[in-house]
Amino acid sequence: MCRFLWEHGAALTIRTKDSNSKTLMYSACFKGHPHAAQWLYEVGAVEDIRTKNSDGMTPMYAASYADYLNIAVWLLKWALLRTSMTAFHLASLALEAINTLSRGSSSRVPPPAARATGET
Repeated sequence: MCRFLWEHGAALTIRTKDSNSKTLMYSACFKGHPHAAQWLYEVGAVEDIRTKNSDGMTPMYAASYADYLNIAVWLLKWALLRTSMTAFHLASLALEAINTLSRGSSSRVPPPAARATGET
């Protein structure tokens, strides 16, 4: 479905953002669609792995927050194998996932931007 929509002009680019600065990669990770995330990555959304939305959340944070461990692991593997991320970037992604997952679904932590402003 993603491919069909893209090929027929649904988005100008794979890296299009919505009004909340969410990329397609972010949405695929947050909603638990690993095949869509992989396809997006393969057709050019490589940098979106670490792109933050308006709340400061990355796709890694979104996948972890929504309890999609399989997607969080995939993001780490692909980041390690296919990008020019430094060890620091990879450690940051892993720590983000571990911190989010360790809190469990019953005690979610608000996104970084909300924590900074005191919103929940």
